[in-house]
Amino acid sequence: MYYEFYIDQFFAEHLLTGYFLLSSAVLWQKKTVSGIRILLGSAAGSAVMSAMICARMPRLYPLGMAAAGAFVFAGKRQGGFLRGMGTLLAVTVCFGGVLETLVSVWHLPGAAAMALSAAAVRYAYRYMESRIKQGGVAEVQLFCGDKTERISGLIDSGNRLAEPLTGRPVSIVDGAVLRRLAGEGRIKERGCLLIPYHSIGTEKGWLCAVVIDRMQIRTKGSTAEIRDPVLAIYNGQVSAGGQYQMIIHPVHAALEKRGGRRFV
Repeated sequence: MYYEFYIDQFFAEHLLTGYFLLSSAVLWQKKTVSGIRILLGSAAGSAVMSAMICARMPRLYPLGMAAAGAFVFAGKRQGGFLRGMGTLLAVTVCFGGVLETLVSVWHLPGAAAMALSAAAVRYAYRYMESRIKQGGVAEVQLFCGDKTERISGLIDSGNRLAEPLTGRPVSIVDGAVLRRLAGEGRIKERGCLLIPYHSIGTEKGWLCAVVIDRMQIRTKGSTAEIRDPVLAIYNGQVSAGGQYQMIIHPVHAALEKRGGRRFV
């Protein structure tokens, strides 16, 4: 049996597929990665895959996606890097499953199946994000050393603050609450992280943030526990009427909705 193999077509197809998978993993991780870096990562992965095929080592084919993921998520802390690679694997499995179904069952052309698979994975992300509660108020308990604070927090799906180096989600807390919890001395001792922010009608700026031991979020019998959460200090009240003292990041809200899963 005779097969014709076009290495340029193979490279181009995997370049586009890799770009989609990497950009989807970045989207699910809520990280900020430039499109050029994603494209270069996809190109690196496609090059490795092409080399493995040409060298007749198909079993090492997955090294291409590993190289692409390492290129994009390199430089993160170990936990962030591993979560990024895990997310890339999950996105790849979902994409591959939908693609296989569309090609094998519905007998769609390859290009159309790839486009629909990409749309399906994107839709799944948007659907999950839309399931996050909006405008709900939860009971929050903060722990730092031997001190605790019990406050109310607003679950805000519009909060996209993240710690730049690790990508960890950041919730915003009244400064008075954190000063009672940690004290000025403890805050100085632990150090202050700088969190970039930008809101409509204001200039870009930075918020000071601290890491406490843990916090719990409770709503209607469901509890999420987050260890080492990053909390930004707001010099004032986050709620003008004082109804709540924290703006909860939607990632924490999503964990609460999933039945109290821990976020590390």
